[in-house]
Amino acid sequence: MLNPLYHLAANAIVFFRKGFAPIFGADSFFAWAFSVVLLVIAVRVLIFPLFVKQVKSQRTMQMMQPRIKEIREKYGHDKPRMQQEIMALQKEHGNPLLGCLPIVLQIPLFISLFHVFTHLAPMNEGPNGSLVWRPRVGLSAEQVEQIASAKVFGISLASEFGSDSDFVHFLGVNSTHVKILAVVLIVLMGLTTFMTQRQIMARTGPVDPQQAIVQKVLLYGSPLMLAVFGFRFPIAVLLYWLTTNLWSMGQQFFVIKRMPPVRPLPA
Repeated sequence: MLNPLYHLAANAIVFFRKGFAPIFGADSFFAWAFSVVLLVIAVRVLIFPLFVKQVKSQRTMQMMQPRIKEIREKYGHDKPRMQQEIMALQKEHGNPLLGCLPIVLQIPLFISLFHVFTHLAPMNEGPNGSLVWRPRVGLSAEQVEQIASAKVFGISLASEFGSDSDFVHFLGVNSTHVKILAVVLIVLMGLTTFMTQRQIMARTGPVDPQQAIVQKVLLYGSPLMLAVFGFRFPIAVLLYWLTTNLWSMGQQFFVIKRMPPVRPLPA
C-alpha cells in the first residue's frame, strides 16, 4: 500500500543528488547526505502553511483555556453537558485537531525513508551464494550500490549502530566509526526533540491537569523512545530526524516571535 510513497521518497533523493553531484561527485557520501537534508527542507516548505495553522490552532486552544475551566466548574456534575459545551466552544473557535496535521503528514515520509534505507543491503543471489546488488523500491541496482557504497570515514548512510557483520565486511564499513556517529546523532536527536517539545509547552501556556501530564510524558518520553529506537535507524534516517528537529526549532521560533501575545477569549 505504501509502495508509491517508497518510490516517491527514493526518486526525490535521486533527483536532489543530481544537483549535488557536480559539487561533491556522483558517488559522494555528501551528495547523498545533502539530498536527504534537502528532502526534509522541501517537505517542510510545502507544509509550512499547515504549520502556521497548527500554531494558530494551539494559540486558540490556549485562549480557550479560561472558558473551558469555567465550563468544567459549572457542569462538572453533568459530564455529557460539559462535553457538549466544550465541543460547542471548540466548534465556534476552530478544531484543535488541525494542529496535528503537520506531524501526521510527516509520518508517511519518515516510514518511506526508513524503508528505503533499511532495504539497501545486498542479497545472497549471486553465483555460489555471493552477495549481489538488486533493484529496490524505485532504485536501480546501480543506485542501490551507489548509496550504500558512498562512505566518509568508513561510514555509509545505509549503515546503523548494529549493522550486520556481512553488510559491514561487504561494504568495507568501519563499524567503530559508524557506532560513534550513530551515538552522536542519537544524542543530538534526543536533545533537539526535548528542546522542540519544550518550545511547544512554552507556547501552549497553562493547561488543565490531564494535558499537563500528557505534555510531561511527551517531554521526557519522546527523547527516550527515540534514543532506544535510534540504535536501529540507519545513519540517513538519523540525519533526517535531526534535520527535521532543527528545522522545527527554527521555524517555531520565527513564526511565534512574529505573532501577537495570546489573550483569553472574552466571557
